[in-house]
Amino acid sequence: YPPATGVADSFAAACSSPSAAPAIGWALAGVEGASYERDLLDRLETLRGMAYLDADAGRDVIQSMKPLVGRDGSLPHSLDPWRPGVLETSVFVEGTCRFALLREDKKYLRSVYPVLRRAANFLMGVSVGGDVSLDPAVPQGWRRRIGKGYPTGEVPEVSLSVAGCLTTVATAAARIGKAQDSARFRERSVVIANSVRKRLLDDRGYLALNLERGE
Repeated sequence: YPPATGVADSFAAACSSPSAAPAIGWALAGVEGASYERDLLDRLETLRGMAYLDADAGRDVIQSMKPLVGRDGSLPHSLDPWRPGVLETSVFVEGTCRFALLREDKKYLRSVYPVLRRAANFLMGVSVGGDVSLDPAVPQGWRRRIGKGYPTGEVPEVSLSVAGCLTTVATAAARIGKAQDSARFRERSVVIANSVRKRLLDDRGYLALNLERGE
């Protein structure tokens, strides 16, 4: 059950698997120190567990993100703050929505919905027709980890992240009575998922690493 305060004081975990047990401690430490994580994307990824482990820390992370959302609704790219981060924005919106939904806190969801809606509208703007447009000047998706590789087209995991995000924000919008927003977010999510299925699979039927423009 989601505790009300910090991980260290209110949550204990154990596992019978010797190989998995050390990972639990590492994961809990990562969540507890999320607000001090320098990498923006890694900090946002911890929101997935915050609702279960540390609600106060989750709210702190979400609050720290709100001033970073630009006028266009985007969060900055984790490797270049002057460029929009499609993946960062997607993870922020989905993580915040899941946090509020799992906490069953409609009041909190209503308070953060304006910034979530603005960010979701940014994702709508970069996914017209189901084609998620990415900035080719910075590494996208998994390429961040190697610090190079600049696809000129789409990266499937980013497209799928956007699709999943829009599904989640559609659920959140419906929960607080924003039916029109919910419908258009959900519709775009389906369009993106279908686009990935049709265009971003290789000859074997697996997700392609990226799709070059013009191919």
